[in-house]
Amino acid sequence: EQALSLATDGKTGSAAARRGVWAREERSVDAGTRPNPEISGTTENLGGDAAKTGGVQSTLQLGQRLELGGDRAARTAAATATRDLGRWDLESRRLEVVARATRAFVDVLSAQRRLELATDSMRLAEEVRSTVAARVEAGKVSPIEETRADVALATEGIERERAAVDLVGARSRLAATWGSTTPRFQRVAGDLDDIPDLPSLESVAVQVERNPEVARWTAEIAEREALLRVERARAVPDVTVGGGYRHFDLGTSAFVATIAVPLPLFDRNRGAQIEARERIAKAEEERRSAIVRLRQLAGEAHGSLARAQGEVRSLREQVVPGAESVYEAVSEGYRLGKFGYMEVLDARRTLAAVRLQLVRAQTELHLAF
Repeated sequence: EQALSLATDGKTGSAAARRGVWAREERSVDAGTRPNPEISGTTENLGGDAAKTGGVQSTLQLGQRLELGGDRAARTAAATATRDLGRWDLESRRLEVVARATRAFVDVLSAQRRLELATDSMRLAEEVRSTVAARVEAGKVSPIEETRADVALATEGIERERAAVDLVGARSRLAATWGSTTPRFQRVAGDLDDIPDLPSLESVAVQVERNPEVARWTAEIAEREALLRVERARAVPDVTVGGGYRHFDLGTSAFVATIAVPLPLFDRNRGAQIEARERIAKAEEERRSAIVRLRQLAGEAHGSLARAQGEVRSLREQVVPGAESVYEAVSEGYRLGKFGYMEVLDARRTLAAVRLQLVRAQTELHLAF
């Protein structure tokens, strides 16, 4: 929980996504506003014959465009849909951050376990070397076996150093999920031995419908439908009405009223409406594709989870205990002179291998879940 909290609140891409949502919310405020009024001034008959033109005329006028096609409501609906789309994108981004942080956390947990196993394998190698050294000193085995034990111990030391370096890298990758370049923790707390319950494939399919990658396309379709309404509203001519005051050079004045209506003879915004309809159809196809793709990924993850779950149980309940039993028997037999060093070495390597296989299976299990 601490790692996920740091990752979702840290300096990752989710912060940028949040700012994008805020920007879209501010845009939705502007979408509902009316067009600004216009003020204009004109002066006529400059330089003309005052006797014939009636002198200079000055007019100050205020005009207001009236949207008759429902433009403002359509813009507001489009902006609201855009804001909702941004929120789904933010949720999708948040889930990506959560997934990345979860994978990094499991990797650290796995690296910790591998280091523990490498340390334990090194301890076993040291015990075997001590036993071999005692048998060599007693003259029961050749000094060559002691050399073999030294080589095996050195090899285990190299593996332990490699596991330690892997852990350092895993810790750095986890810290990077919340924007930190240096990990300020030594260990993570978790239990690789915990086997999560296998959900039904039907419940996983239901979750797909709630996934932000699917929900965002619902919002995307709503946005594009609203944009189609915007284009339809633009096809309806807006009327501009105005009124003002006119002053004549002769000392008289009068009021002026105007009205302007565009004639939709050539441009009826048909192309933009067709484009908007095609974009709706495209979004619907992409939503269906997203559902198919996510269901496929969910099915694959469900299969990986079931396979890993069975592998973990088999390794933990049968394979690892069997390898431990064999190693203990062979080690005791070697001390009693019943087995050679190669049998001990093979049993120890087998034990180390199946323990490492268990860790890998547990890691795959938690990553699939």
